[in-house]
Formats: sequence, C-alpha cells, structure tokens
Amino acid sequence: MGNYEYVSKDEVRPYIELFEEVFRKIQKEIKKENGLSFSFALVGSAKRNLVVRHHNKGFDCDYQLYLQKNKQELSEEEIKKLLMKKFDEKMPSEYDYCEDSTSSITIKKKITKQSRIEFSYDIVIMNLYEDASYILRKNGSGQYVWNSLPDFTSFSEDYSQIEGADMWEELRQCYYDKKIDKDNGLQKYKNKKSFQLLHQAVKETLSRF
Repeated sequence: MGNYEYVSKDEVRPYIELFEEVFRKIQKEIKKENGLSFSFALVGSAKRNLVVRHHNKGFDCDYQLYLQKNKQELSEEEIKKLLMKKFDEKMPSEYDYCEDSTSSITIKKKITKQSRIEFSYDIVIMNLYEDASYILRKNGSGQYVWNSLPDFTSFSEDYSQIEGADMWEELRQCYYDKKIDKDNGLQKYKNKKSFQLLHQAVKETLSRF
C-alpha cells in the first residue's frame, strides 16, 4: 500500500483510552461550571478497525460530542470555544493546541524533528432534533451554525448489511482509496471527515453488491 497502511487495534487503543480519560474530566467540569451536558461516541474507522495511516500525516480517531443540555443558553461559538479551551488545558503537553477547523476541533500530536504528524483527533459537535442529526460548522462568513447530516441516521443500518469476505474487502479498498484521494487534495473530499468518508464507502459497497 506504499505510503499508506491499515493500523492495528492495539496501536489505536491507547489513544481511545486517553480521549475517554480526558473528556470525562471535561464533562464533569463544564456540567458544573457552564451548565453543558454532553455524551460522546467514537465513530467511523476507529470504531470498526478500519484506521488508515499516512507516513507523514499519521492516523486519526473521530469522535462525536452530542449536546444534551445547554442550561446557560451559550451560543454555538461559545460552546465550541469553551470545549477547545478545556481540551487545551487537559490534553498532555505533547499535543498541540486545538485547531478550529470548519466542522471539527482538531488536536494533533506531532513529531517536530521529523516534520510529521503522528496522530490526531477530529472531534465534531452534534445535536439531535426530531430524529435528525446536526453538526456544528463554521460557515464562509465565520458564523457558527448547525447543519443537518441527512445521510447520517441510516449509517448503522447500512453498515450492518456488510457481510462476507468479498464485501469486507471491497469496503476496505473503497475507504482506503477515499482516504488517499482526500490526502491528495481531491476537492470533493476536502472538508469530509473520516467518518463521512466511511459512510460513503459503505453506501458504494452496498450498491456494488
């Protein structure tokens, strides 16, 4: 696979454990201090042992934070900035400060001497309303808004239909190809997160079978 390879569960596990440890501390603080309640979920490739590593860009884990209560009626921007502040305070020193990406909070662990990224977290903020999923995004004007994810609710059902060696191999190759295309700057994948690429790969795999 050249500059790309799939990563084992054992290598991914410590990063999952670190996130859960850090976010549980954040959960407790922002509920007490700011009236915000969140649940969190590991999603996409890391949840399903489909993590792809690039030799310079490392690999990532995708998390969704589901907003449950907002007692102080903080704005969308206040919510995101508060979470970024808390992650900056709680993450180990070898991680960079949070990046305010268009649709996520990105936290990178870099190997400076080798000018490469070892690992990153992509964390999106979600809201559920009338059985639809919404993601917090920063639009072209710099405003923070909720955008719907129309294809998200069907993912679990679609994924459950992947079975048999041929379908799994097709899914692994399809997702792998999309990750390469994104890293190579293909415009249609520019703002897609790994879990969104996996959603697309599942749908395309099902259509081929």
